[in-house]
Amino acid sequence: MPARGAKLGKVLEKLSEVYGREGARNPGTSALDHLVYGVMAGNSPQRAARKAFENLQGAFVDWNELRIAETREIAEHLAGLGEKEEMRARAELLRRTLQSLFDARDTVRIVMETPEDEQEVQRALGTVPGLSPGLVAAVIARDRPEPPVRLLPGISRMAQRLGVDA
Repeated sequence: MPARGAKLGKVLEKLSEVYGREGARNPGTSALDHLVYGVMAGNSPQRAARKAFENLQGAFVDWNELRIAETREIAEHLAGLGEKEEMRARAELLRRTLQSLFDARDTVRIVMETPEDEQEVQRALGTVPGLSPGLVAAVIARDRPEPPVRLLPGISRMAQRLGVDA
């Protein structure tokens, strides 16, 4: 009987063949990229999700063009994310998500400049059936502006003397 560690090693080896060894990493830079990637990455190997994300970026000029594309067109670029019906469902979810965001804000951009922006995005994405509330929260948290750092009065005066605006 093989040792417990050897069994776990074999299981991990099989899992890494399917899902890859690298950790989950969003290839995009904006909150909207994070949203698009999050929709694709659900229950899919990370390598396949990243490949599909890159395929979509190469096939469409921007995410607004993806919003107005047909589900069939989007699904063509989601190879490796499951069976044909699952890819169509994911393509439709992606299209509906972007459309909901556009309907609420007249843009597919996600910019959190005020608390009202955050609430507007929350409402727009919260109404999309099939979209994970956790993904919505992660997208909003990702683009939330950092609170200003408060300095003690003495440190603030010293920073001003040194010419550092604080």
